[in-house]
Amino acid sequence: MDIAFLCDDAVISFRKNTEFENLGSAIKNSDIVVKNKKNPQIIAYEGKKQYQKNLIKKYRIKYPVKVNSIPILLERDVVDAAILDGIKAITIAGDYEEVRQNYTTYNMVVRKAVMGTREFKEFIEKYNEVVDELNDEKLYENEVKIYLKEGKWPKYVSTPKFQKIKIL
Repeated sequence: MDIAFLCDDAVISFRKNTEFENLGSAIKNSDIVVKNKKNPQIIAYEGKKQYQKNLIKKYRIKYPVKVNSIPILLERDVVDAAILDGIKAITIAGDYEEVRQNYTTYNMVVRKAVMGTREFKEFIEKYNEVVDELNDEKLYENEVKIYLKEGKWPKYVSTPKFQKIKIL
């Protein structure tokens, strides 16, 4: 692995490994809450993601789980809601609610040995071009409209904010 996109909690384990460098926030604000009740009390979150736990303080009971179990927990009414990445959530039935806070969802972590290479610099240039496209609200709205017509998009999915990566 030369490049990975990791949540803040996973980045902590890479701090001990001097082979890697965290280049910082790559994707922000991409988590949403999926609810199966009007006033949820019990919310599931990805147990290893402390940042998610911090985002759901208003809920009475927080239920740490593996992300793969979230759909079945919602379907069987074990939990009233769940917080997870919007892309993972689009297949889950329920009402969607934006997380109205500013937070980092994923960081870019890179093996230091590749950072000075021509290939890495080209990758970052292309990555930043794609970030510009992904952050173009008109492009995003057009894509959502296409998915809505095909019946593949939920009622609400938050618009994540992609971050450019600067290298020295």
